[in-house]
Amino acid sequence: MDPQNGFVGGQQDMLAQSLENLSFGSSENLNTTQNSNNKAPRSKRRGNHAFHNLTSQSQLLQDSYVDPNEAAFAIGLVPPQMNASNILNQTPTMAGTPAFQQQGFVQALEQHNSNAPTQQLASQIDDSKHVLRSPKVQERGVSENSDLYNINTPTVIDDLSISSLRNKMNETYQKDPFLSFEHVSPPLAGTRYQAIDQANATPHYSRMTLYSVPYSEELRKQSKIPLGMVLRPFAEFVPESEVPMKVPQIKIFQGQTVPRCRRCRAYLNPGMQYGINTMTCNICGFVSPVPEEYAATVDHRGIREDYHIRPELHTGVVDYVVPKDYNLDSEVEPNPTHRVFLIDLTHSAYKSKLVETVCSAVRMSLYKDDGTSNLPEGTKIAIVGYDTSLHFYDLSPGLLQASVSIVTDLEDPFIPFEGGLFVDPVESSDIIELTLATIEQSIRYIQPEPALGSALKVCGDLLSEVGGGQIIAVLSTIPSFGPGNLIPKQQTNGKSDLEFIKETTTADNKYYQQLTDKFIKNNIGVNLFVASQSNVDLINLASFATGTGGTIRDFLPFNVERDEITLIFEIKKAVQNLAGYQCQLKIRCSHGLHVKDYYGPFPTTSGVNAPTIAIVSGDTSIVADFAYDNKLDTKKDAHFQAALLYTSKDGVRKVRVVNSILSVTQKINHVFDFSDQDAVAKVLITKACENFRSSALTATKNSLIMECAEIMASYKHHVASYNAMPTQLILPQSLKTLPMTILAVLKSKAFRQKLHFSDLRVDSLTKLSQYNLTKLSTYLYPALFCIHSLDEDDFMVDDETGLMNIGKMLPLSVSNLEFGGAYLIFNCDRIFIWLHSEVNPLLLQDLFGPHIDSLSKVTSHISSLPDLDTYISHQVRNMISFLTKHYNGLEKQSIEICRFRVDPNEMEFHQMFVEEKSDDLVWSYADFLKELHKQIDIKEKGISSLNSANSNDNDGENISRKFGIF
Repeated sequence: MDPQNGFVGGQQDMLAQSLENLSFGSSENLNTTQNSNNKAPRSKRRGNHAFHNLTSQSQLLQDSYVDPNEAAFAIGLVPPQMNASNILNQTPTMAGTPAFQQQGFVQALEQHNSNAPTQQLASQIDDSKHVLRSPKVQERGVSENSDLYNINTPTVIDDLSISSLRNKMNETYQKDPFLSFEHVSPPLAGTRYQAIDQANATPHYSRMTLYSVPYSEELRKQSKIPLGMVLRPFAEFVPESEVPMKVPQIKIFQGQTVPRCRRCRAYLNPGMQYGINTMTCNICGFVSPVPEEYAATVDHRGIREDYHIRPELHTGVVDYVVPKDYNLDSEVEPNPTHRVFLIDLTHSAYKSKLVETVCSAVRMSLYKDDGTSNLPEGTKIAIVGYDTSLHFYDLSPGLLQASVSIVTDLEDPFIPFEGGLFVDPVESSDIIELTLATIEQSIRYIQPEPALGSALKVCGDLLSEVGGGQIIAVLSTIPSFGPGNLIPKQQTNGKSDLEFIKETTTADNKYYQQLTDKFIKNNIGVNLFVASQSNVDLINLASFATGTGGTIRDFLPFNVERDEITLIFEIKKAVQNLAGYQCQLKIRCSHGLHVKDYYGPFPTTSGVNAPTIAIVSGDTSIVADFAYDNKLDTKKDAHFQAALLYTSKDGVRKVRVVNSILSVTQKINHVFDFSDQDAVAKVLITKACENFRSSALTATKNSLIMECAEIMASYKHHVASYNAMPTQLILPQSLKTLPMTILAVLKSKAFRQKLHFSDLRVDSLTKLSQYNLTKLSTYLYPALFCIHSLDEDDFMVDDETGLMNIGKMLPLSVSNLEFGGAYLIFNCDRIFIWLHSEVNPLLLQDLFGPHIDSLSKVTSHISSLPDLDTYISHQVRNMISFLTKHYNGLEKQSIEICRFRVDPNEMEFHQMFVEEKSDDLVWSYADFLKELHKQIDIKEKGISSLNSANSNDNDGENISRKFGIF
C-alpha cells in the first residue's frame, strides 16, 4: 500500500470492543406526532395566499421536530428566558483529537477501536463556562430548541449531521405524505416520500431556494440568499418514490385555442382568477377572454363549476397536448424519437470487452424478456460503428446475414444507402441480433484510433433528416484521428498546477463547439459513455454532450468485471427514460421579477433568451436565477410558471407546465425560515462551476466559503444577534447542514489540487453542475449503512404501508467503523461493501455463500451479491436495489468489495468520509465549523459597521426596524 495515502497502519493488535462501548453520537429517536391535516385534500377552495396562517400551522407542528415546516416556526432561536446556563456542550470523542486528524485511515480506525472512551453518564461542570450539563442533552450537543453550537466542541455534533437529518425525514414521511400547498419547505433531497399535488408543483418537479420571497432586492441582498428555482420537469420518468407519479394530459384539439394569457402568454393554471368568460392572469394581472370551449359558470367564491374535472384548474403540473400550430414545422408531423447507437470498434474497445458489454446493453435497451419492444410504437433505430473508418449496418428486415458498408472518407463522409439504416426494432429483430453478434466477433488485432468526430457528424446528418433524435455513443480511448481529433493534455515542467487545472477544464476544441451549435439547431442530443484506461480530454467531450441536452458518463479506468453491470443499465436507462426532444423552455414569474440566467444541459443563457434543449430526460435538471425589476406586493403571492414545449418520445407535441405559488414577505426572519438548503446549495454550486474556468481554484473555493459565511452572518446579525455568545456558532435551522454540504464540495474531485487522472476533475465538475438534487445530495454526502447490526425490519417491506423500511444512515466519520464490522456506502456512482479483517465468518457465509468461511476467500472480483436464501442477504440485496432505483433510477448497479488492508479501492472508500480531514489538508467538519465561525464574525462585524453608518444617515432608523424584524 502507498504510505502517502495513509494505508500503512501500526502492527499492534486491535482490541475488540463491544457494540455498547463503540456507539457514539447516535441520534435520538424522537417521536413525531402525526399531523392530523396530512390527509388527501378535500374538495374546497384553499386560502387566498400561500401558507398565510403561520400561527395555526405552527401549532400543528409544534411536536414534530423533524417536519421541514418546523423551520418556519421553531427556527431554533433561544426563547427570551434562555440564557447562558442553558447552553450545553458535548464530550469530546476520538474523532476530533489532533492525533486522529493527523494519522492515516487505518491508524485512526485502530486507535478508535482500541482506545474508545466510555461515555460519561454523570452530570459534569464545564469549567470554561461553569455551566451544569445534563447527560441527556450532552449526547446531542445542543440545547433543546436552540441553534447555538459551541465551536470549541472537537466533534461534529449529531444535530448538524446530514445522516441524522435524513433518518428523521425518512421516518416522518414513511407514512405521511407531503402536501404541496398546506406544507411549505420540502423534505431533504433524497428523502423517500409521497407528494400530493394541491394545485402547487410538488418538490419532485420544482424546488425554490426561498419559499417566502423577499418583497425587494434590498431585502434579498440583506439575507445573502439567492432567489432561484431548481426545475426537474420530468421527474416521473425516474421516480424517486415507490409510489408512482402521473402527470395529467389536457388534450387541445385542432382548431381549438390553447388557454393562455394574451399579454405574457402564461398558460392557464390554478393560480388564475376566473369570470364566466374571462381569466385574470396570476403572472401579469392582465384580463383575457377564455376560449369559447372553456367558458363555464362561476360561483360566488370565484370557483368554476368544472374545477374538479379539469386537471389544469387544480393540479400544479400538467401536460397540454397541443395542435400542430406548435410544431417546429406546422406542415410536418413530428416523429417518435429516432435513436442511433454509435459503437467504438477499435482494438482497445475489444481488448477491454467494451464491445461485448455495449452489444448486451443494446439488446436490453431494445427488447423485453418476451422479445417485444421496450420503445414506443413507431420508434426507429440505427447502428453505426467507427474506428479509423465508419461502419454502416444494413438492418433491413428479411436479410439473412449482417451487411456492412465501410466509408473511409472522414472529412466529408456520406451515407452509403438510404433504406435499411433506420428500422423498426421489432420488424428487424432477427437481423439486429445477427448484426450485434457479428460485431462482437469481429475482433480487431491492429490498433486503429477512433474517429469519433466524423462518426458524430454523420450520425447528426442522419437524425437531422427525421427532425432530430438521440445518439448513444461509446468511446474507449482518446479520439485522436480525423476531424475533431483531441490531443492528451499533459502537465509539463513549465506549467504550474493552476495553469494545468485551467487548461484541462477549458473546452477549446472549435470542432466540437461548432458541432454543439449544429446539433442544438437540429434537435440532436448525445449521451456519451466513456470507458477508457486513460485521459480522453474529457472537457471537450463533456461540454459537447451536455450542451446538446445529453449526459456524459465516465468509467475511468474502465474495468469490465467491476463496471459491466452499471454500464449496461446506464445505457438502457438513457434509451428508455428519454422524455422528449425538440424542446424550448420559458419560465415566467410575477411582475417585479425576471429570470436573470438559465443553467442546465445547454449553453448558459440569459433570461431574455429561452434556452433550446435538444433532448430532455427524467434526470434533466435546470437552474433559474431570478432578479428584481421592482418591489413585490406583499398582499399578493409570487407566482412562477415553467413551460417546456417538447415532442414526447412517442411523437406527440406537448407543453409541460410546472406552477409554483409562494408567499411574499417584508420580514427577513421569514426569508430564512422558509429557505431550502438543498436548492440554495445547488444554486451556489452551479454558479461556482460556471465560474470555475475563469477563476483560480483557490479563489473559487474561498468564494464558496465566503458565500456560506455571509448567509450565516446575515442570519446572526439580523435575526438571532441577541442570542449570540462569543464562542458559539449560530446557524438557521433551515440551513444548518449547508456548511457540511459546502465542505463536501471542497472535498470533491473537482476541487482537489492534484489528481492522477485529470479527467476525473472534469467528471466531478460535470456531476456537480448537472446532477439533480437527489443525486447531488448523495454524491456529496454518501449514504453509509452498518450491515452487521441491521434491525430486523430494515430494508424489508412494511406490511402496513407497503413501502420498504429504510435503515438508519451513519455519519461519515471513521469513528463509526467498528472492529469486525461490515458496512455499505453509496454515493450514486459506486457502491462499496467494506469488510473488516475480523468480520464474523457467519456473516460472510450469509452474504456470499456457505463456502466462504473467512475473509481471505472473499474475492473482490464480483459485481453483485449471490441470491441466497438468508435473511441478511435479502436485507442487503434490498438495500442495494432500493439505493440503485431511488437515487439513480437504475434497475441494477455494480457493487465493489473492499477488504480492510487488502484491496486498493480502500482509498476511494476512505475519501467518501467527508467529515474527516482530507489528505490534501482540507478541514474536518469540526475544524471547518470553527473556520466558518471566524469568517462569520468578520462578516457580521462588517454588517454592523455598515448598519451603523446607515443609522447616522437615516436619523437613527436602523435596517431591522425599517423592515419590521423586531
